[in-house]
Amino acid sequence: MGLVACTQEDMLMTGMNFLPYDRVDAVYAEGDDTRSHDAWPDHDRRILALPEHMLGSLATAVTLAREQRAIADADRSPERMQITYHSLARMLVGMEPSFEPLFRVGDAVQLPRGASLQAGEIGIIGDVDDPSGDPPHAVIGLGEDVPESLQFLWGDTIGICRNDYLFQYLAGLYGLHGHLALFRQDAA
Repeated sequence: MGLVACTQEDMLMTGMNFLPYDRVDAVYAEGDDTRSHDAWPDHDRRILALPEHMLGSLATAVTLAREQRAIADADRSPERMQITYHSLARMLVGMEPSFEPLFRVGDAVQLPRGASLQAGEIGIIGDVDDPSGDPPHAVIGLGEDVPESLQFLWGDTIGICRNDYLFQYLAGLYGLHGHLALFRQDAA
């Protein structure tokens, strides 16, 4: 049984950079007929091959992200938990949310260009020339044969986008063309 994501096509634009993605507005367990999902009639349904234990955390994160979008920056209190790419990754592996990355480039294994993460595996996108620096982004794999990842995106959105599009977007944003790579945590 998988997780079902209610998605809608969207576009993130920053300056001259743009990133097409599918915004996730709700998630539920496949076969869950106990709740009405009619609140999202204009959304596509995608089955995500994520581990079932991630459903609760992902549903909470999707709801918090939706609420964050509705709150003006000036109205956000420091006590209120904020979802970020690193806190989403931490929540999905059962850790307390934090702005700190789960691991750094120097503690990770670089994947070959075009490779994907296993379903539910947490990865980071980082600068290959800065192993001690904070990785600018964290992603959640959707399967080794799936060229997309689940992630928290700018604009308080959780979305699914193609890994190659994300690389192009981040490279343009940070000026790191040819220096970004996808990493998985080193099991050693």
